[in-house]
Amino acid sequence: MAKLLTLDEIMAMAIQMEAGAAAFYRRAAGSVPAGKLQAMLSGLATTEEGHRQTFEAMRRKAAEAAPKAGTDPLVGEGGLFMAALASGIRVEGSGADSRALDGVKSADKVLSFAVDMEKEAVLFYVGMRDVVPAPDREWLDRIIAEEKQHLATLARELGRAKGNLRSTP
Repeated sequence: MAKLLTLDEIMAMAIQMEAGAAAFYRRAAGSVPAGKLQAMLSGLATTEEGHRQTFEAMRRKAAEAAPKAGTDPLVGEGGLFMAALASGIRVEGSGADSRALDGVKSADKVLSFAVDMEKEAVLFYVGMRDVVPAPDREWLDRIIAEEKQHLATLARELGRAKGNLRSTP
């Protein structure tokens, strides 16, 4: 069985994921030729940095509201789901993610990796929704919507890069 996590640990993972995603997108932007794709990747880096700041604020707020509560393991379905998910999630910005871009100049490989990264983020945050305090769910819902938008944008660009989609204005 996966180790039960605390709310504070889940928030810390979300912060690390967003910081790593921002770093990934900055590095990815530097690995593709200047143009529309590079601008999109740079924009994603900026958005992910904003998500990191939001999670940091949520973590501080949770700690101030109930300092002891954030240190108790989360039980119940939501806690068990997060524990199981966290045990297999790749944390963006890890060595594996950094090495994934080594020598990569192909847009489809960069985009394919980014699509997988965004899928994991959406799944993690949807699960996280069940364990964060109710007042923070509105912020989390916004982040989930933005991550889903990232995923759709990246999937569309990946289709174009592979020649499966026509370009649209």
